[in-house]
Amino acid sequence: ALELSQMTQEAASVASGREASERQEESEAKERRLAAEVREIEAKLSEATTMKDEVNSELGTHKAASLEKQEELTRVCDDLQSKVKSLEANLTAEEEASAAGRRELHARQEAEMAEERQRLAEQLREIEAKLSEATSMKDEVHSEFGTHMAASLEKQ
Repeated sequence: ALELSQMTQEAASVASGREASERQEESEAKERRLAAEVREIEAKLSEATTMKDEVNSELGTHKAASLEKQEELTRVCDDLQSKVKSLEANLTAEEEASAAGRRELHARQEAEMAEERQRLAEQLREIEAKLSEATSMKDEVHSEFGTHMAASLEKQ
């Protein structure tokens, strides 16, 4: 019954650890996706900023059209900057979740190792008790054998 209980606990512990590992992997994959989106939006933002600068240089010759383009590009840049900030916030949240997952997994592994050490210490105590008992029995047999040998020598 004790072994069955231990096996059940070990199976539950392994399943729990596997779930934590899967959550950790999902969190890290999401973190990588968000980082890729941030880089893509930053590239678009850079391109839009370049276009805005070009429009500004043409302002003197095409003032009316350029102003309209400039306003549109300003809106695009503002929108992209807003998206970058949002994605950076999401990335930070994912990084924090990932770190929390790693801490949780580490704590679970530490607890499992402590349980295993305790179980092994208990087994060691049981073995030491059996060894002590066997040693006592051996000493009794040796004592009885010595008494028997003395009586046998006396009879001879």
